[in-house]
Amino acid sequence: MNEMNRRNAIKTVATAVGAAAFSSIPVFGAEKEMPIQGSSKFQTQDLVIKPLPFDPKKLQGISEKLIQSHWENNYAGSVKTLNAVNKKLSVALADKDYPAFAYNGLKREHLMRTGSVVFHELYFGNLGGNGKSGGEIEKEIKAAFGDLNTWQTEFQRIAQGLGGGSGWVV
Repeated sequence: MNEMNRRNAIKTVATAVGAAAFSSIPVFGAEKEMPIQGSSKFQTQDLVIKPLPFDPKKLQGISEKLIQSHWENNYAGSVKTLNAVNKKLSVALADKDYPAFAYNGLKREHLMRTGSVVFHELYFGNLGGNGKSGGEIEKEIKAAFGDLNTWQTEFQRIAQGLGGGSGWVV
């Protein structure tokens, strides 16, 4: 992928996640209960990798190959890792002699993977459309930032600050 396509992909990711954060539309995967950070209750059944809720061939402005790779590697990988971490946390919680530093590491991984699963499901659940804002989201963005261009500039700068690395802009 050349640098311009990579930048466009990052902008698309950033914009979709930002739109999802302001949106009141139900999103992909929102119906399931996620483990709550800071609680001692962990998912007892494995989380399921949700299929893409759209045909990746039909998306405009982002390649099918990029979406498929992102879904398979990033999202599915986080679901699998979160399932493994939940099992380890259940065991660690029951062991009063489990080292605190090791438990802390598991909780950090739990937080990171939970965020990854939630944000990927928001991202995939909000892809599509014509890429133009409107309605309530446009009203909210204008109220918070003054106009759409100010928000978009801010959002894209933060996304570009990731430098192509991992992370989310919300």
